Parts: sequence; C-alpha cells; structure tokens
Amino acid sequence: MVWNYFLNNSLTYRECRLVGWKALRGFVSFMAICGLGAVVNVLAARDLYTLTGMWLLAGAGGAMVGALLNYALVSMFTWGRRFS
Repeated sequence: MVWNYFLNNSLTYRECRLVGWKALRGFVSFMAICGLGAVVNVLAARDLYTLTGMWLLAGAGGAMVGALLNYALVSMFTWGRRFS
C-alpha cells in the first residue's frame, strides 16, 4: 500500500499531487481507506462463495468490489476529486 500511494501521488493523481503535510494526511487517509477496502473485499468474496460455491468467482468478485471501492473513496477523500 505504501508503494501504491506514492505511485498514485506521482502518476495517477499528478494534477492534484499532495505535498508537505497534505501528503502525510493523504498517506494516512489512503491507508485507512485501503484497509477498509481489504475488509470489504474479504466479506464480498466470502458471501459470493457462500452463494455460489465457486472460489474463482468469489475471489474475482471480491477483488473487483474492493478495487472499485478503493478507487472511488481515495479519489474523493485522499485527493479531493469529485465525480461528475
């Protein structure tokens, strides 16, 4: 997650790059949101596996839900981007 934060700050969100104390606040925000995304990933995968019994579908579905949640929340709360 640490490496991913710095890559995102340098490349993905370069037009609204965080520097100084904002970078530290953004780092803490990113870690908290990605931790939440990991929990949601596991819960979604568990529920999909319970419903279908298909571990590959459950793993892929959980990863997709976690990734989408992470992208939306870090875009809004860490880098301050709004979806239109």
